[in-house]
Amino acid sequence: MDDLILDEQTMKKDHTADTVKGNVTMFNTLTERWKSATRIQKISLITLGLVIVGAIIFAMAGFGKTETSLSIPTLSNQPNNLAIDTPQEPKDKQVPLTGEFVTQSEYADITARKVMAIVVENHPDARPQSGLDQADVIYETLTEGGISRFLAMYQSKEPEVVGPVRSVRKYFLDLIGGYGDPLFMHIGGAVSDNPEANALAVLAQRSVKSVGLLNGTFYRVSDRFAPHNAYSNAIELRKIAQGAGWTSISGLDVWKYKDAVAPVENVTVPEISINWGSWGENVWSVSWQFDGETNQYKRFHQTVEHVDALTGKQLSARNVVVLSTGMRSANDGTARIVVDVMGSGVAKVFRDGTVVEGTWSKPTWDVNYIFTDAQGQEILMNRGNTWVMVVPLDSEVSY
Repeated sequence: MDDLILDEQTMKKDHTADTVKGNVTMFNTLTERWKSATRIQKISLITLGLVIVGAIIFAMAGFGKTETSLSIPTLSNQPNNLAIDTPQEPKDKQVPLTGEFVTQSEYADITARKVMAIVVENHPDARPQSGLDQADVIYETLTEGGISRFLAMYQSKEPEVVGPVRSVRKYFLDLIGGYGDPLFMHIGGAVSDNPEANALAVLAQRSVKSVGLLNGTFYRVSDRFAPHNAYSNAIELRKIAQGAGWTSISGLDVWKYKDAVAPVENVTVPEISINWGSWGENVWSVSWQFDGETNQYKRFHQTVEHVDALTGKQLSARNVVVLSTGMRSANDGTARIVVDVMGSGVAKVFRDGTVVEGTWSKPTWDVNYIFTDAQGQEILMNRGNTWVMVVPLDSEVSY
């Protein structure tokens, strides 16, 4: 069979060669006749010559072949028009302090970090502050002079600029107890002959991981006057803490969360107004206005927007908790006060443009707050940041 195929191909090649040879001979003969031909004959010869040349070209090009060569495309010479989608890592892990969902890799990074608590002041000369917008949880309560101060808790985010940083009060150390032996940043602290107000003594007794007592943990800026000009970098603070061997992670007492739906239509509490009663300077009263489009409460000092110094954006919270408790003088010859952040009392939890009235409970310093409703069920927080205002019993909370 192979021999027959080869003979057939050979015959076709010979036929093509003979055709070409015959056409060339004919062309030579016509050339000789051209010299003696009349004008009409020459026109006829030109026409015939063109036909012959076309026949030669046709034969040489092989257009008379009966077989067809088949080109098989391969993957290597074809354009790749297929879009390959890289699988996206699902966000199905809940961040401890906010309840927000992140990917497994993000969750591993966040939960590998100890919670960091930073004391930030709220004196008018300290405003606007930096880094409060990145805190997972913020506690706010009074210090001497009727001025509130913040305790900002960080884990999911680490701002490079936080401050102004100020000194610690004993009740701040009671507030951090439920956050798994956190790192603690402050500059100095209260010393008192009253154990309920002696912050530095409690700091040592509880072996608090105070990065504020280590070197190189803060710097001062030149565009503000001391003591309102000290700032820290949360990322650098963590590196310093790692150098001190403060890396172990303890358990966290976290709240329960629910999804925050936006926009919100049925708003019953569009605004919250809070003063500090007989213990605070009411010229620094706080108000929160609800934004239904984002399901957040936005913060004001009276009618002035409370903004972040770096971004210029207004501070906001997904949850605002107002916790009423007792306050009294330390009676230590200073203006320091004692704030009863442990025990139980009345709590109001604002989220979704509504309020849930209930009870707060914190039996000891080393556990976190639990907020329950009138039926004794734990109140669910919206996923997102939370702002807890610890106010005196005679504080006016209107909404």
